[in-house]
Amino acid sequence: MDTVKLVLLPILLVATMVCCWAETMQPEEAKNHIGENASVHGKIEQVSFSKKVHAFLNFGGKYPEHVFTGFIPAQSVGDVGGERFLKSLAGSPITITGRIELYKGRPEIVISSPTQIVRG
Repeated sequence: MDTVKLVLLPILLVATMVCCWAETMQPEEAKNHIGENASVHGKIEQVSFSKKVHAFLNFGGKYPEHVFTGFIPAQSVGDVGGERFLKSLAGSPITITGRIELYKGRPEIVISSPTQIVRG
């Protein structure tokens, strides 16, 4: 058990440092920070799911007029909290932390852990 603690402690410490050091920005600013680790804070305008059950948290408008997306691959939807939890985020202000990537001309963060989403 002590070995597990010794292994997990540095991982949690680094994850906390990355979260705290990440710059926080509005969804409209994300396009200027491609490739950076950052936190994007704003109101979720739309939560949707593809036929393959990938989840999309759209900021700054509904698809296809949105300015930023939090993308949750189907295999991570359950890990992040499930469909019910994700749907409950609609209309809420949240912060998503991770690496900002460009997908089809729009900035997004791929979410695979519940620690990447903070409500409020």
